[in-house]
Amino acid sequence: MQTIKRERPSATVGFWLKGIFALLLGASMTLGFAPFYLWPLVPILLAIFMALIFKERGKRAFWLGTLFGFGFFAVGLWWVRISIIKFGGSPLTFDILVTLLLAL
Repeated sequence: MQTIKRERPSATVGFWLKGIFALLLGASMTLGFAPFYLWPLVPILLAIFMALIFKERGKRAFWLGTLFGFGFFAVGLWWVRISIIKFGGSPLTFDILVTLLLAL
């Protein structure tokens, strides 16, 4: 008979906090590029992210990496939304949805 391994509720809450932190780290990566040019932040933020996923396994590391990348691309591609509004004339909710799907 197999036993089902269940996670403690505190482990799940900790993972969600790590996920939010990974999302914020990814969003902060855009500060290293134009127009901010805070390029020394990029290796520091990457090192913090690597420390965040260091002891994680499989699926958890994958989801943390996905959230990090989503935060990075969602903030970095936000200008696409403005282009869609200006040249496409589509509704704001559609523009935001398309931009977030592109980032994902």
